Amino acid sequence: MAEHKTILIAIHSLFLGDGKAVSGTGASLFDLLSSKKIPFTVLHFPIYGTYRILHEQYASSGVQRYQMQKTPALLPLRTLIEAYIVLTALVKTGKVSLYIGIDPLNALWGIVGRYAGLVNRVIYYTADYADSRFGNRLLNGIYHCIDRFCIRHADQVWNVSTRIFEHRVTQGVSKEKNYFVPNAPVGVHEGKDAHHAHWMVIVGTSTTSLNYEVVLDALVPLTKKYPDIRLHIIGELNFPKAIKNEITRWQRKKTVVLHGPLCREKVHEFLSTAGIGLALYIDKDPWTRYGDSMKIREYLAAGLPVVTTGVVSTSDVIREFRCGVVIRPAVSDFVRAIDSVYTGKYPAMRERAVQAARAYSFERMVRKPLKAMGITV
Repeated sequence: MAEHKTILIAIHSLFLGDGKAVSGTGASLFDLLSSKKIPFTVLHFPIYGTYRILHEQYASSGVQRYQMQKTPALLPLRTLIEAYIVLTALVKTGKVSLYIGIDPLNALWGIVGRYAGLVNRVIYYTADYADSRFGNRLLNGIYHCIDRFCIRHADQVWNVSTRIFEHRVTQGVSKEKNYFVPNAPVGVHEGKDAHHAHWMVIVGTSTTSLNYEVVLDALVPLTKKYPDIRLHIIGELNFPKAIKNEITRWQRKKTVVLHGPLCREKVHEFLSTAGIGLALYIDKDPWTRYGDSMKIREYLAAGLPVVTTGVVSTSDVIREFRCGVVIRPAVSDFVRAIDSVYTGKYPAMRERAVQAARAYSFERMVRKPLKAMGITV
């Protein structure tokens, strides 16, 4: 256990209908710090909607949560309120040993706090990046100005993907402060012996980043080859009407199963019983090509071979460890990929998936940068 330090983390989280915050990039960090009995505080700002800001205080005795004021819909006003909330929290804390800002604005407030004498060290954790983050040229210019300011003035720069890490090198970030810290689970949740090999699973929060059409169209030939094949979809998803109708049709045949949103523990538990993880990313959103797939990392940690596209950098891990298939998004390619997993050395592929998860576990990847900050995990 590390010596006592005051740690404050600011993040933009997805809030579900019940008011719970879902933090993709920060989740493993929270898990690791809490498992090591290291106290920390998190400020969750809503990505979308006018939800209440969530304040979480993690201590050895447990977690205390309380809701703060709602965020307004108007972006400039939201930004000012978020800055006020962070800086007020820094003043009330007294002196924060380590501030971790996940994404540019959150990192910016920490750097301001450091120059005001309220923070000792600042980590800028880049959860996503895009050359054209906004369609509006002015907003995009402001985004890149803030990003450049943060990489220059932060004590460390963490990057969620190898592509962002490599881009930071071209931006002049020194190797002493530039780190690759992926969206990986803390530990490995190996699949159960009694798993269902013919259960395919998709974990998602977006209907635009993944190609569901190819998977659904491929069910016609796949059900002929593998009558017991099932497609399980986990997540709070609002599908377009055409896809929703197709899913409903397959639901009647009990080939597609919708699980809705599940907590991370339930997701990991289900993945350990499944057969193949699917992540057919589409190169549509400008930040996707710089992304690292948390769902792929979770599939691997559960021992699932993965079928994905080459859009996200995590596909490099699939190729490196030969624990799945990287394809172009076409029905014929997808069917061949599923066949190659099942007709190949499927048990060996599952073992290599676990090897990949261990090689890139969050605890392993974050140990060095945190040690440089005086925190031992």
